[in-house]
Amino acid sequence: MTDQNSSNVNSMSGGDYASFQSLVSAKLGEDDIIIVTDQASSRIASTSKVFTVKFPGDRPEKRLFAKINPLVDSSTDQLSQRFKTFEKEIFFYSHIRPALSLPSILECLGVGRCPEGLCILLEDFVSEGFVVPEANEFMSQVAAKRYLEEIARFHAASLTATEKPWLDEANQEVMKDHVYGGGNDEFVGAFFCSSMETHLKMVRAAIEESLVTSKIGTVDLDKIISLAPRMQKVLGQTRDRSRSPDVNVLMHGDFHMWNVATKKDEVRLFDFQVICIGPFACDLHQFLSQAIAPKVRKENLDLLLESYKLTLLKECKERGMPDDDPILATFSSAMREEYVKSSPMGLLFGLSFVLPRFVEDSEKFEVAKTSSSSADIVRALKESGKRIPEVLQMLADHVEEYVELGVCQVIDEILGD
Repeated sequence: MTDQNSSNVNSMSGGDYASFQSLVSAKLGEDDIIIVTDQASSRIASTSKVFTVKFPGDRPEKRLFAKINPLVDSSTDQLSQRFKTFEKEIFFYSHIRPALSLPSILECLGVGRCPEGLCILLEDFVSEGFVVPEANEFMSQVAAKRYLEEIARFHAASLTATEKPWLDEANQEVMKDHVYGGGNDEFVGAFFCSSMETHLKMVRAAIEESLVTSKIGTVDLDKIISLAPRMQKVLGQTRDRSRSPDVNVLMHGDFHMWNVATKKDEVRLFDFQVICIGPFACDLHQFLSQAIAPKVRKENLDLLLESYKLTLLKECKERGMPDDDPILATFSSAMREEYVKSSPMGLLFGLSFVLPRFVEDSEKFEVAKTSSSSADIVRALKESGKRIPEVLQMLADHVEEYVELGVCQVIDEILGD
């Protein structure tokens, strides 16, 4: 980000927002323009839109990407206010991005006001050939490795930055973990934990009806199901606990496969609306639990973790960290230990967010949620999407993998059971 861009974002953080038309005109140096919305996609606490800017004469069209924060009394607006997502993202582009100096982070062109609310205007990566995975895709081990290497560079940049505004006392309110850090237990319970519990019950029904197979018996599965309502406490403490402060990094906080894009060997990261400080492994679990099929993940986990570790160590050294810095020793020796310690994050995210991606008939899926018998649940699930049986097997494999990893022991330690 240039000094001009940083100044632009900084100047907007106080609420003096220019109109979207004026902002785009100023950045592109042309007043006589027409802005057309190409496409939009909703997120939990924001909406992403791609705009086409048309110029007079033969000048080629230009595409821009914007994050919209609605100002109306909507659920999106309420979540944005609760989690401070718009403030966090402005803070990221105005203060953090310049300190990190990473080419993989989109450039911010400014902040302005559009008809729907407030917007953060970013460079458009789609028109440059970058691709975001489809919802019904899983990544190969090779693709997942590439993304992990980029988040390793992001974490390394946060460890080695000369200036760290995210640690300044004056910025602690905006950097607070507003999602898992307390005060939002009701939302976390309703949005995350209830989904985990519902999908676990579907897996249990699928096992009872022999639709899927698993080494995890129904008794053990019932124990995990019973933990679901208490996961909001588990998630908050998972973010807080670590063997050493050295493993705490600037976390992306929402690092999943639709907040990254690739073009050959290049990667772009975006959606920094829930950034916070925490254990590096939380970002890894959030990504791996959703991006890659459980059997592929399990077979390649050591390779993936090693690739992340080597990239982080190499990046830290290239950025000037001394060889005897204790951070390097910690990451060299504690990689898998920290991954296990953060495993509740991966258990929950995989169980909560994978299955809905493959639902084709939402009404049938709702029937499955409310049915009481295993036979009725499985019947409705089969009718809700052609790949649902396959994904239920993946969820059974997911639970089996995390149980073998030691997630139940980690949860018991947190809850004091």
